[in-house]
Amino acid sequence: MNYDSPTNLPLRIAVVAIIALWRCWQMTRRRPTTASLIITVAILGSCGSLIFEAIAHAQSRAGTGRVYIMLSLQVICLAIMLVALCAYYAVAADTRQARNLVLLVASIGFISCGIALGLSFQVAPGRELWDFQHSDTLRWYFASTLFFPVATAVGGLLAARSARRAFGALRVALGMAAAGLWLLAAVGIVTPISYWNGRNTPDSLATVGPPGTVGEPLKTFIYVGFNGGCVLVVISWAAVAIAHRARQLREIRDAWRDTRDMRKLRDDLSTVAPELSFPRTGWTPLLLKPHAARMTALIECRDRLITLSPRLAAELNPEEYQNPRSVAAALQQLRGIGALHQPSNQVQAVPILTDSGAYGRDQLISLARSYSRQGKETSAW
Repeated sequence: MNYDSPTNLPLRIAVVAIIALWRCWQMTRRRPTTASLIITVAILGSCGSLIFEAIAHAQSRAGTGRVYIMLSLQVICLAIMLVALCAYYAVAADTRQARNLVLLVASIGFISCGIALGLSFQVAPGRELWDFQHSDTLRWYFASTLFFPVATAVGGLLAARSARRAFGALRVALGMAAAGLWLLAAVGIVTPISYWNGRNTPDSLATVGPPGTVGEPLKTFIYVGFNGGCVLVVISWAAVAIAHRARQLREIRDAWRDTRDMRKLRDDLSTVAPELSFPRTGWTPLLLKPHAARMTALIECRDRLITLSPRLAAELNPEEYQNPRSVAAALQQLRGIGALHQPSNQVQAVPILTDSGAYGRDQLISLARSYSRQGKETSAW
């Protein structure tokens, strides 16, 4: 099965569509991170490009329709994918220079795609693919390929920078991605030469399609370079996914072992304050969800409050240690001056909001309400 096989394109569409649907389903089940959202956009862009490519091929075989408008939409989807890929590596690099490079790639892509879309309306309906004998299609091919060498070269640079900060399998995967993208950039630079050769060789379909009379070394380089670059990039994605999944499985194993080891201590300590213990019997999973969310929030807030207690104590009088409104005001003040962070030195914790509130409720609830209310009042001013 080669590139022009009738089963190649549907197979690629099916594989990418399944991956895209799986990613979208994952996004609905959790709050996505920036990197996860960006890579989902890249996968959706790849899926869209394959769909428009299939429509363009069908119209070309039928000899009807605006083939090059469909190809322009494919180019736009590919540009979205490459910009998202550059942004994904820029998030890993986390530098101002990386963000500026992404903006540069996005700007060039916007201009290139706009020019290609405008030129596609000048191409006569029903024009076949890889037609280099007409000036309008040749201009379209040149305009549509201007963006991709820049995007792949910048993507490879960002991936290489991220690889320097990574370790283990992630470092190897990012290195493979950089090599693959640079190989695609080299192919993108050489490809316009093949278009011009196709114009000067009427019996050939240049470097794509059936073999012709164009120089075979150039054809071979583009074919091997394109497929090799794509394989390296795809393998790098798979390696990153496998590395992340393996780390998650190790963390799940460690969490299960830690929970098992702490079960005896947890059960014995729960007799000290049964009202603060998480219910484990007599509740359905649906009813346990709000209790689990509340207990998790209480534990996290209490842990952070203990960590910040030395810094908070410097902003409070001793009689205000058990006053939720005063503690909330101190937190808002620290947040306003950018000092709401973990102390650099390990000092002794201060007992803040350790007494029971009204009706035995944890004072963290009153603190949370006062903090939210004071934050709204501050933003209103």
